[in-house]
Amino acid sequence: MTPREHDIVDLLLQGYDNKSIGEELGIKTRTIKCYMNRLFMRYGITSGHRRINLAALLAAPLSWPTTPIERREAA
Repeated sequence: MTPREHDIVDLLLQGYDNKSIGEELGIKTRTIKCYMNRLFMRYGITSGHRRINLAALLAAPLSWPTTPIERREAA
């Protein structure tokens, strides 16, 4: 993730909506939507509750196996 995407995800996880994220970071709501759509595509999130799914996916990534070997060992 880019530093800006990290900023956006941090605010998303704190419960900010797109408008509030834009105000906090000093960028337009449309730009936030573009970043969010890019994140949705990157992580393959397609359901109607995309923000919730993205937040759940990114909230605890350290608890997930991070390499293919760790994933195989965890299975």
